Amino acid sequence: MVTKLARKATRPHPLSPNYDWKEVESRARAFATSSKLRDKLRKKFSGRREVGYVEGPPTLNGEPHIGHVRGRVMKDLWYRYS
Repeated sequence: MVTKLARKATRPHPLSPNYDWKEVESRARAFATSSKLRDKLRKKFSGRREVGYVEGPPTLNGEPHIGHVRGRVMKDLWYRYS
């Protein structure tokens, strides 16, 4: 038996209708630059095997179905073991 979880009707913290993504991006970049985040991550992960990604972010327009999952698994296996 498959049970689908119900989604909440409202979000606990809805986005403001005045959300300014340019301001958020500039603040995030400023934080990353001032905290030298890239250098810290490069140092933390140095010496490890390099990782690459075939696809972008997960499905943004809804829940993935078996077709999405199957394709992603095949791509992952191909690049991992070829």
